Amino acid sequence: MKVFKLSRRNHILQIKEVIRILGLCFFISISASCNLTKLVPDGRTLLWKNKIQGTETVKSGDLLSQVKHKPNRKILGVVKFHLWAYQIGAKATLRRGQDTGRIRKLLIEEVGEPPVLTDTQMIERSAQNLSQYLFNRGFFDNEVSYKTKSILKRTTVTYQVKEGTVYRIKNIVIKTADRPIHQLVSANMEKSYLKAGKPVEYEDMGKERDRITLLLRNTGYYFFNKAYIEFKLDSSVKINEVTINILINERADGVLHRPQTISKVSLIIYNGLSVPDTLVSKGISFVRNGYKIKTPILIRSTMLAEKQLYRQLNVDNTYTRLLALGLFKFVNINFTSDTTLGSPGLNAYITVSPTLKHDFSWEPQVITSERSLGLQNNSLGRNYGIANEFVLKNKNVFRNAEEFNIRWRQSFETQFSTGSSLGPLSNISNNFSAELVIPKLLFAGKFDRNPSFQNTKTSMTFSFLLEKNPNFTRTVFPFSFGYQVTSGLFLFNFSPLNISFNKAEVSSDFREKLNVKDSLFIERLFSNYIITGPKFFLYYSTKLINPNNYWDISSNALEISGLAMSKIFKEKELFGVPFSVFIRSDVDIRYHQNLDVNNRMVYRIYSGIGSPIGKNAFLPFERRFFVGGTNSLRAWRPRTIGPGTYSDASSVQIDKSGEILLQGNTEYRFSILPGRLEGALFLDAGNIWNIKSDSLFTNSTFGFKKFYREFAFNTGLGLRYDFSFFLIRFDWGIPLHDPSYTEGDRWVIKNISDRKWVFNQTILNIAVGYPF
Repeated sequence: MKVFKLSRRNHILQIKEVIRILGLCFFISISASCNLTKLVPDGRTLLWKNKIQGTETVKSGDLLSQVKHKPNRKILGVVKFHLWAYQIGAKATLRRGQDTGRIRKLLIEEVGEPPVLTDTQMIERSAQNLSQYLFNRGFFDNEVSYKTKSILKRTTVTYQVKEGTVYRIKNIVIKTADRPIHQLVSANMEKSYLKAGKPVEYEDMGKERDRITLLLRNTGYYFFNKAYIEFKLDSSVKINEVTINILINERADGVLHRPQTISKVSLIIYNGLSVPDTLVSKGISFVRNGYKIKTPILIRSTMLAEKQLYRQLNVDNTYTRLLALGLFKFVNINFTSDTTLGSPGLNAYITVSPTLKHDFSWEPQVITSERSLGLQNNSLGRNYGIANEFVLKNKNVFRNAEEFNIRWRQSFETQFSTGSSLGPLSNISNNFSAELVIPKLLFAGKFDRNPSFQNTKTSMTFSFLLEKNPNFTRTVFPFSFGYQVTSGLFLFNFSPLNISFNKAEVSSDFREKLNVKDSLFIERLFSNYIITGPKFFLYYSTKLINPNNYWDISSNALEISGLAMSKIFKEKELFGVPFSVFIRSDVDIRYHQNLDVNNRMVYRIYSGIGSPIGKNAFLPFERRFFVGGTNSLRAWRPRTIGPGTYSDASSVQIDKSGEILLQGNTEYRFSILPGRLEGALFLDAGNIWNIKSDSLFTNSTFGFKKFYREFAFNTGLGLRYDFSFFLIRFDWGIPLHDPSYTEGDRWVIKNISDRKWVFNQTILNIAVGYPF
């Protein structure tokens, strides 16, 4: 009973604190919105808000997007920040009576937005636009009116909508004098955007026009375009029902459309030389002009051939595949009529221009590292340092469009101690990799020529990593062989062969400083092992279809390590080094939503699981999950929260990682300086857990009945500045709920009134690029 009273009292205090914070935010937003009519002339009013009334079927948000007369934009949903900035700049100019310089220019010309004055003509045009929009959605008998209400020189416009009854499709009739086209279109109507019973929407008719055009162009009709297609609506059959007549017209000269066959294909390489070395292979004429490349790779990338029916899909795939070789700056495909055979034919001319054979880049970097690979000393902060990355690309190595890449990255890091003085170099790493990319699927035969594949690659990569730290030395030798396929909105990467030798040595002086518990963890973490087995990765994005609202999904769908090798080698080791046996998978789902031109939302769910297999098995450190950091829970440093409700206050803190991850992020982004400065509000939640109990990490196991109470929550504010070639980000993370505390004290936000808590417990993240 005592525990209940204490918990209840804490909850009341937390609620009061949250109410106080929300009240403060509300007061700030209201203050920013006051006195925004100073620059509105007498007799005029500021357009304050648009509203929609009366709609029953169509969403109000869809209708508001069609209103042309829009008020000044807002941030945070309520604050007309840009109008406020403009007014501050204008008042400064009026007060001084002269140009106030750069600040005035910034406030008025870049950040600010002049007041939008109420305009009756614009309101009427908006009402007409709404009526037309409803008409295009099938509400042919709609009515739209408006009324205005002005208070304190602010006007709210209410658009009153009467949708009327929606007209629906009764049937679809195809009309054309061309019998083959009639048969072709009729046979493919199951894929039509127009269906009986659906509302009559002009947008669907536009999609149907594009669908039929593409259908015909993929069946030989090269000269056909969507201008030949008309729609005529007949509503005389029945009230509120429409027959849609699809008219496919003849050519202007009255001649029927005819499918075209490709007569000749020529591929011409323009490289500034004129060398007579024309070669004909597989029916394709190659004019290489001295450019050293073997024809089989060009044939494989060219989806056009003699005596082949013209297909738009083959043309598009030829563009994509030739550009994907990485050898050409541009690709151009033209067709001319060929009447030499007495039948409709086309001559295809493919022209390409090569890029430079060698490409060298040097990228100096200023870096911050939040990873210590094992232990974190509470008296130390982040790692800071410099890095250099050198990349040499050699294209068309063996004259089959192969690419051989060499990368070397070297970094030097140190740490700031509590006295803010630089210590000795804490981390030196060298990472060398060599990669051979072949623009086809080796040993895949006809599978590689699948016309639905826009791009195929085979890659072989060997790497070497040497990392030296005052306490340990780590050496890694990874090798991978994999296939990559791009098909539509999907990218697949399958690596049937992966092997990584991992060796680590811990200094004896460092071991002597550890207690028994930490020593056991270090023994696990810095053991020698081999990771080997297949991996499958996929990526899916709808950004090309809708760049305003789209999904991004990436997943290391499956990684299986050591299972096969542990069966082949009875002792489950190679050269005395044991195989790491585990199964792992993760998925990262993101959705980008544009609210309007100035505001957008981004949502993210990231989850994963990795299960070691065998008695006393341990998931390798680089395959374990963690939360915290600039792209995760931004109120905690990386690897400082979890697993579960585990808490450790020792001076030497073990990096916290787990075998299960659940994480969610929501971020609201708003424009301050269009195209340059952006603000953000965010909410992060998540944690990690272990599958089985671990003596080193108590209370770390996952449980379906308790996991939701063990999430860490944080909120925060952010600023992002876009330098065009990179974006720098500042995110201030504020913890709300910390599962490492006892259950009654986890809502740590109640301490926000304590200045010392705000200074010590909140985190300022500095990073490059968006968090997700």
